[in-house]
Amino acid sequence: MILHELVTEAARRGPDTLAVACGEDALTYGQLDADADRYAAALRARGVRTGDRILIWGGKSTAAVALMQGALRAGAVYVPVSAANPAARVAIIARDCAAVLVAVDAEAATRAGHDPEGLGDVPLVLLDDLLDQGTGRQVRPPHPARPDDLAYILYTSGSTGTPK
Repeated sequence: MILHELVTEAARRGPDTLAVACGEDALTYGQLDADADRYAAALRARGVRTGDRILIWGGKSTAAVALMQGALRAGAVYVPVSAANPAARVAIIARDCAAVLVAVDAEAATRAGHDPEGLGDVPLVLLDDLLDQGTGRQVRPPHPARPDDLAYILYTSGSTGTPK
């Protein structure tokens, strides 16, 4: 089974079981499964296709976990980037990984001024807005994910300070 399928199976077995918590915020497996489907549907509706890179720029949150699951369900690859990263660094990463969308939490968006320079044509969307755009049912990718598909890309700065 693939990771996002494990979450769906856990939701089927115990929808009210705690799946993820971050501070005061928590999601059960049922909620995580539903939110992941909404994110996946919103991504597919925005034209995200199998193998596309989705940059997730924000702090640790239950919404970020649900979006990661949604990206996998949409057939996409997620690229997590800390909210502490400046907009210029995010733009470098977005260009380097060929991101088709940057999903940002409210904290990072506020710090970046909602319109970081250097993203070019890559749309910047608030996590909450993206979730609201989901239809509630996932639109399956034309090619179901396989265990050997890329799930995520993780950038580090190493000793140079340049993302790699």
